[in-house]
Formats: sequence, structure tokens, C-alpha cells
Amino acid sequence: MAAPENAEARAVLDAVARGDGGVRAVIGPPGAGKTAFLERRPTVARLDLTSEGATARALALLETSPAGCAVDDADALWRDAAAPPALQARSAEALFHLLNRAERLGAALVLLGREPPSHWTPPLPDLRSRLAVLPIARIERPDDALLRALLHAAFRRRGLAVGDRVVGYLVARMPRDYASVESLAAALDRASLARRSPVTTTLAAALFGWGGSAW
Repeated sequence: MAAPENAEARAVLDAVARGDGGVRAVIGPPGAGKTAFLERRPTVARLDLTSEGATARALALLETSPAGCAVDDADALWRDAAAPPALQARSAEALFHLLNRAERLGAALVLLGREPPSHWTPPLPDLRSRLAVLPIARIERPDDALLRALLHAAFRRRGLAVGDRVVGYLVARMPRDYASVESLAAALDRASLARRSPVTTTLAAALFGWGGSAW
């Protein structure tokens, strides 16, 4: 969902979709919409750096794609302590070659992740140095207006008619993050079905243990 909090990230992805040269990163917390924004720009080629032969395929796409390229969830391997060392090494090598080639060609490349690239921990010191200086576009934490809009959208996807008063009650009490929107909407959907009840403030208060007035 377009909002001021993600305007900078959307602008970067638009530039990559046009093929504007440069290597950049878009970062944001889980549920912030990074993948959804990428999927709405189908001309951007999505690169896989984890499989056998990933380096050759990624470099070929980078050189032939009429628009730019993207690596989604690029920091996933280095968030997972259980990821096999061989897989981490293969992916790090692929990304290192990809960054070098993109810079040499002046190609458009964007890396999407949760944390700034300077915090990523690939097992290649040279790659860590390159990542640390990448320009970053951030998706900021949602304000109340965006949380309201996201909740309304989440309920509509589930076929639930939930009014502004109930959504306002939820926004005043829920965690202030994107991931909580989907988990909260899913939990209320399940509870509504199980109890054969509409989504109300009373249902939410009982489900989440929120004390005080339920209006």
C-alpha cells in the first residue's frame, strides 16, 4: 500500500524498473510490503543466489534484462544461524560477483532485506565491505493512519466487514509493526468463524486479553 512511509523504497524500485543504473538496497521490517512492491514491477528480473549455478544465471540476467534486477530477502541466509556454511559461501560468492558486474556495467540492481546491508554477515570480508557502503532506502515504521489502512485491507481480503470504530480500537492497542496487522486480522477471522460472530471490540478484547472498555 502506497504511503509516505514507503515512498523512498517505491521510488528506488521504480528506478530499477526503468533500468536506471546503480546498486541500491531497500530495507524494511517483515510485512512492510517489500516483496509486494517488487511483484508490482514485473519488468524487474528476480535473481536467485542460493541454487547450484546461481552465479552464472544471475550474471546472465543482469546483462540481458531490459530493466533492472533484484535480489529479494537478500539477507535471509545470514539471519539463519542454521544455514549450511557451503550454502552461505556459495550465495556470498554469487552476490560478490553480481555487485562487481553491476558496477562495471552500470546496471540497475536492488537488494531487498530486513536490516541495513552493513549489518549482514556474509562469510566474505570483501563482500561485507562492499555492502557497508550501499545507498539505502528505508521503509519506516507505520503510523496510525497507515495501520488503519492496512487493517481495513487485511479484513477486506478475508471478506470481513469491519467498521472504522473497531479498527480504531485495534490500532490503539496493537503492536506498532507491519507483521502484527496480518497476524491480528487472521486471529480475528478465525475467532469470528469459530464463534459465528462479527468482528467487534468485545471479540477483540476477549481474544487478546485487552482490559478496559471495549466501547
